[in-house]
Amino acid sequence: MDLQHLIVAALVPVCTLYALWLVVPAGWRRSTAQLLLRLPLPGPITARLQRAAATDGGCACDGCDSPAVKPTAKQDTAVPITIHRRR
Repeated sequence: MDLQHLIVAALVPVCTLYALWLVVPAGWRRSTAQLLLRLPLPGPITARLQRAAATDGGCACDGCDSPAVKPTAKQDTAVPITIHRRR
């Protein structure tokens, strides 16, 4: 085996796990994160797992949980769409 095969053999499982992490339901991610927090992991990984384990609901994107933002004056005005015919 050469170096290229070793790099691919290391990257494919990591990418597969990341893709699975993104598509599994939030409840599974939360419980998996709580299980993984029992392991001694590096700081950045631990911080990310703590955020995933602490999510109380939703997708943790801070979109639904954030307070509603009042629209500005530019957002209030509707701009009509004008369609011009080709000649």
